[in-house]
Amino acid sequence: MAARIIVALGALITAGGMLLPILTIPLVGPITLFTNGQLAGYLALAVTFVTLFTGASRYVRFAWIPAVLSAIVLGFFGLQASNRANEAMATFRENLENSPFGALAGDFVGTVEFDEGWVVMAVGIVISAAGSLAAKRPAPQD
Repeated sequence: MAARIIVALGALITAGGMLLPILTIPLVGPITLFTNGQLAGYLALAVTFVTLFTGASRYVRFAWIPAVLSAIVLGFFGLQASNRANEAMATFRENLENSPFGALAGDFVGTVEFDEGWVVMAVGIVISAAGSLAAKRPAPQD
């Protein structure tokens, strides 16, 4: 029973982390997994709910599988977001290299930062996986 509660708590923390800002861009503001309109946020949320429902079922010991899938989806999205931010900064600096505002623009673009949503989601995934792995296996019936 305790493992089910731990898995459910981890899944809810992961889902809550998806609503927090994951990236802050100047003039655009904070971005969550859902404000960019891409499939990754909805896919990660669906896998998180599969973790929640698996944890609530009698198959709680298998809830680590969707938790790991959620980590893979979020990791892929994180790498993709980081690469896009780096490409945008390089293009922006290159286009404004000889501009009188080039240094100011470079500093401005350099303030793109990853926010606390990633940490909260990672903590939730770890809690879900740990709760699943701590679940007792059913006793064999003879």
